[in-house]
Amino acid sequence: SLSTISCFIVLSAAEIFLRVAYPQPIGPCPSILVDSLGSIPVPYQSGRRVIPGVYDYRYTNDENGLRVTEVPGAKIRTNVLRILLLGDSMTYGIGVNDHETFAYHIEESFTTEGKNVDVINGGSSGKGTDYAVRFYEVLGHQWKPHTVALCFFANDFSDNGREEYYQLSSTGELQPRYLAYHESKRTFYEIPFYSWLISWSHLAN
Repeated sequence: SLSTISCFIVLSAAEIFLRVAYPQPIGPCPSILVDSLGSIPVPYQSGRRVIPGVYDYRYTNDENGLRVTEVPGAKIRTNVLRILLLGDSMTYGIGVNDHETFAYHIEESFTTEGKNVDVINGGSSGKGTDYAVRFYEVLGHQWKPHTVALCFFANDFSDNGREEYYQLSSTGELQPRYLAYHESKRTFYEIPFYSWLISWSHLAN
């Protein structure tokens, strides 16, 4: 029908405009929702994300959705000193390949010196320091890290203002929030062809 054709033309024009004027990041759906942490990088995902003219990188997540840091030969060791990095997209390494994250370089420098150090990258994009606290309480402490480094930027504190993971009680104490409101996001992520669409369309992103 005429309305269908018109809609297709408008959407196509918008797609072309964005690709030329305001390119968006494209790639597989980067997040999954879990009850304890909300949105995290997709576990066991290996893929490529691109913003034309800005970055083009490949990434690998492990079984917990953590960016892979493993330096070749580094994990065949005992009595390892563990360093846990907490933070947002800069810690995760948006825009750089696995072997270019600063988590990788830290582990690589220790490994080169013959030291048994395992750097765990707990970074997740778009999160504040409240997520870092929740992540440590849920997962981070299980690895019994010898050192925990909190990496943050100014906007992380404004992210905390959303009170996504905690809220202040009347006495000023932090109270964990139940993440039930994430259910609407989970439904959105499960729309058929969603991952394919955002891997291709700048308009969808």
